Amino acid sequence: ADMADAVDFYVSEGGAEAARELVLEVRRLAGVLTAWPRLGRDVGQGVRIISARRVPYDLVYRADRDEVGI
Repeated sequence: ADMADAVDFYVSEGGAEAARELVLEVRRLAGVLTAWPRLGRDVGQGVRIISARRVPYDLVYRADRDEVGI
C-alpha cells in the first residue's frame, strides 16, 4: 500500500517517468537486500533501514533467515 501511494504521488507530482524511477530503485534495492540482507542500518527489534540513492526514500525492512520483508 505504501508503494502504491508513493507511485501515485510521483505520477501526480513528477510524472510517469519519475514514478518509473521510483519503482526501478525499489526493485534494485530489493535485489541488493536479497543478496546482502544485513546491509542496512539496524534500528532495533529486527528492523533495518536502507536509503535509496536515486529517490528520496528509505526502505524499512526485516531480514529473517529465509526472507526479507519490506
